[in-house]
This record gives sequence, C-alpha cells and structure tokens, in this order.
Amino acid sequence: MKLRCERDTLADAVATAQRAVASRTGAMPVLSGLRVTSTPGTVELVGTDLELTIRVRVPAETEGEGSAVVPARLFSEIVRQLDAGSVSVELTDDEARIEAGRFATKLRTLSATEFPRLAELEGGGVRVEGAAFAEALRQVVPAASRDDARPILTGVLLTASSGGLRLVATDSYRLAMRDLQGVSMLGEGQKVLLFLAAANRDPRKWADPHRFDIRRRSTGHVAFGRGVHMCVGQVLARMEMELVLGALAKRVAAIEPRGAPVWRLNNTLRAIEHLPVELVAR
Repeated sequence: MKLRCERDTLADAVATAQRAVASRTGAMPVLSGLRVTSTPGTVELVGTDLELTIRVRVPAETEGEGSAVVPARLFSEIVRQLDAGSVSVELTDDEARIEAGRFATKLRTLSATEFPRLAELEGGGVRVEGAAFAEALRQVVPAASRDDARPILTGVLLTASSGGLRLVATDSYRLAMRDLQGVSMLGEGQKVLLFLAAANRDPRKWADPHRFDIRRRSTGHVAFGRGVHMCVGQVLARMEMELVLGALAKRVAAIEPRGAPVWRLNNTLRAIEHLPVELVAR
C-alpha cells in the first residue's frame, strides 16, 4: 500500500500518536511502533502502551488498503527533518520506503500481527472544546497523588451532572474541583464501575472467553498488569511456566480433571483457588 501526504500534516499526526507509544523497558517490542492503516482518502496512525491509546486520522492520497507498524521514534525523526512538501510512504510486510523530493530511505517494519487488537469506540462519543478541557485539567491535576501505592488517587475523576462535567482530583490532603458547564459524557445520575476482573473475559475482544485455548493470541491481556503498572517480573514468570509445562509434557501423557474447580473470590483477579487433577504418566 502507498500513501501521499503533506509533510507538516504527517509530522503533526506522528508527533501526536507517538505520545502514547511505550517507552519503558520490558514492554513488547511492537509497542515501540506506530500502526499505520491506509483506507481510501485517509491514513490512521495509532500509538499505545496498553494503558493509553491515541488514534489520529488525517487526509491522504492512498493506493491500496492495509496496516503496517513502523518504529515510532525513527519514523518521527525522519518525517520532521524532511523538506516541506509532499511525502510518499510505501509500506510492505517488512519495510517502509519514505520519499520526499530527492530524499529516499527505507525502514524495517515491525510485525503488524503482534500489534494489540484495540477495541473500537462505540457510539458517537462526546466532543469537548480542547482549550477549556486542557485548562480544567491543568487546574486539578496538581492535586492528584503521585504515590503509585494508591493508584486510584493518581487519576482525575470525571462525573456528570445536569449542569455539565465535573473534574475532581485529590491526594487525600488536597482537593481540586472544576466544572465544565454544558459538557456531559454520562447521563445525569449515571455511574460507571470498572470491574478489573472482567477485563480478560470481554467477549467483544476474546471469542469464547471462558474457554482455555492454547492457540489463542496472547497479546492484549492484562494478566501481568497494564501500562506503567506492568509487572516487571513477567518475563521470569513466563519462563518459569514454560519450564514447568515443558517438563510435564515430557513425563505426562495426559492431565485429567478429577473434580470441580474452586474459584478465588477477588474483585481484581480472577483465578482458580484449587483444581483437582490426575496426571497420567507416559
């Protein structure tokens, strides 16, 4: 697929989407890239660290449809240093060719199949005047906690009322509140509860989510946390499980259930407390 776009338009879109790209050590390599998707007349750039996702759509001349993942930092640096004018980008399965005037270069792309499947937004959404929303955040964010031991206080609460949208932040010592009149993301009196234990079993993302399927793509789950709260020991945990299961596979012909599982009751983690099984030796 190919796309042609003005340098300034493309550079602004890349810079915006790049803000969500993962920069921490231990993140999946594909999260260091931007997913570029070409559709008739439009190109979409998506950056995510699995906690924050930014999508940017800009008009472009396109040939063919498809997606590819380009290294975000390198792609951004190249586009910013190009001369003003039209930029042509040709994307294949393993490389991106960038041309502008007499300049031409190639980049190795990342695996698009490993990029997380992101949920599509439903409904019409809500439009908020950017300057007013940014100013409201600027006023309340300083009161939010910076202590990761109390993550609920590191955020900003958005609540709807008949008059508009209210933003609230606190570190339990200070409280900041700002109202945006005439803006509402929820109906009056409506509340939202985030039940973390259901995240890995959302049928909109996972087909037959309660069935254990060893062929299921593992990208996108939150078993090891998410974003800045990603478990730093996940690589060791994966290695331990591979060693245990590999050793069992060499010695065990079958693993058969011998009783009903007992589930652990927890609001943030869905796991089995114990499960009776019988190991059949080879």
